[in-house]
Amino acid sequence: MWLSYIWLALGWIIYGALHSILASTACKGWFERKSAFIERHYRILYILIAFISLVIMAVLFWETPRFLIWKPTLVLQIPGILFIICGCVIMGIIIRKYFSTVKNLHDLMYDNAIPVLFQKGLHGIVRHPLYLGTFLLIWGFFLLLPYGSLLVTNVIITLYTILGIGYEEKKLILVFGEKYVRYKEEVPMLLPKFRKTGTG
Repeated sequence: MWLSYIWLALGWIIYGALHSILASTACKGWFERKSAFIERHYRILYILIAFISLVIMAVLFWETPRFLIWKPTLVLQIPGILFIICGCVIMGIIIRKYFSTVKNLHDLMYDNAIPVLFQKGLHGIVRHPLYLGTFLLIWGFFLLLPYGSLLVTNVIITLYTILGIGYEEKKLILVFGEKYVRYKEEVPMLLPKFRKTGTG
């Protein structure tokens, strides 16, 4: 059984590494220099690879033997349900806001959308509300179903995301410059301070 958990952990690590490599400017530039077709369709190919690899990880997760770390109780299940609801609401709001900036499916698939720095609403509370919503969702499920496989999955996803935020913000500084630097200084990354930030 423990070997299955090692494979699950390695699978998520490889998935994260593949995601980061393909999302990097250096990798994208290398592939685009090799092929005009890839240059034109890189975004679509990236989405396809991400989807296929995620399906593979879902199958691996499902096939991993499950055992309960502790017996679920209402004391933890109630906050788990609240976490899931809050996570879904936050993610829904942010995804809807993101798609409001995309004029059509073509712009989305070919990465032609004009970059927008959101600073109001949930983005005025934390810089990465989508990730916050994701964490609430996955850890809420863990409180409901405290399986060892879910713990391994959640820990790796959480660590990978936190590490990835630093890389992502370097790219955002290149895109938005001093405007993002000021935003970064005024608004916390993931944990709300529940105070007025002064951000416009």
